[in-house]
Amino acid sequence: MNLKQIVQKIAHFFSSVKAFLKETWALPYAKLYLVLSIAMVPFFVFFTFPYEILIRNQLQKLESTMGRNIQIGLIDFSVIGDSYIDYLNIAFPNGAELNLNDITFNISVNPYRLLVSKKIRGEVQIGSFKYAKRDLSITNNLKTSFNIQFDGNTGIPTNGDLSLELANASLKGITIKGFDIPALKFSSIKGEGILKSRRLRIESFTFAGGDINGEIKGSIQIEPMAHASKLNLFIYLNSDSRILQEYKMLLDSIIDTGGKVKIEITGNFINPNVKLPLKTGEEGKSTGREESERDFKKSNSHEDDGEPKL
Repeated sequence: MNLKQIVQKIAHFFSSVKAFLKETWALPYAKLYLVLSIAMVPFFVFFTFPYEILIRNQLQKLESTMGRNIQIGLIDFSVIGDSYIDYLNIAFPNGAELNLNDITFNISVNPYRLLVSKKIRGEVQIGSFKYAKRDLSITNNLKTSFNIQFDGNTGIPTNGDLSLELANASLKGITIKGFDIPALKFSSIKGEGILKSRRLRIESFTFAGGDINGEIKGSIQIEPMAHASKLNLFIYLNSDSRILQEYKMLLDSIIDTGGKVKIEITGNFINPNVKLPLKTGEEGKSTGREESERDFKKSNSHEDDGEPKL
């Protein structure tokens, strides 16, 4: 077969295709069927996209950076309306555990936003939230809304904003000067923050309850490895808190001239270090490793602005 014959066969093929398309286009409802077929392609991609697999893959990425083990239960994902996860448990190398149950979330997603822009926004409500490490435990009901961008390799949030609201919260396991403080209860906890370059800056964070009320300022530097993340938080307890009145003799040495108690939390997620301004030189301690103030300032000299001004 020479070149001329090849050219003729190709021309004949395109001529046949052209005639077929012309006949098809002339059929009844052909234009409507074509439009519907084009429209249905993205529709089926959007609704049949394997979101559940994507969620599990992101959690597997976090398992190598945040925790020793991550377990997730049944995922019932819905593009329209609420989705549900029955439980999510994270065990950290230092023995701490984070248990989340009855997780309901409504997330605005699409394949392009998740896979290309790496962004996610929506709301999450957790029926039971519990963090426990030895004697220390925090329990509450949590609701949060967010609009964040995350790193596709590590799954770590990098930029965006978020807000949270906690109800029926309790905190127990605190020891001051060797004295065990009874469990503290909070009726309301609300906070907002802005995330930029993995640094979460707290814009506002207030807590109130019959036992205690006040606010939190500062920032958290989020790194791929939990032990490398840095805490730079300052808790201010108001003078009208019941605990300051009931334990006045115990806490009198840490109340400043303004009637407030400032508690500094440094260290990292794995080993937080709680510092109280005790005049005796003692400090309230978490169960993690202590970190001196000099070490903290040195490690954060280029990462944070330090304590915010009131």
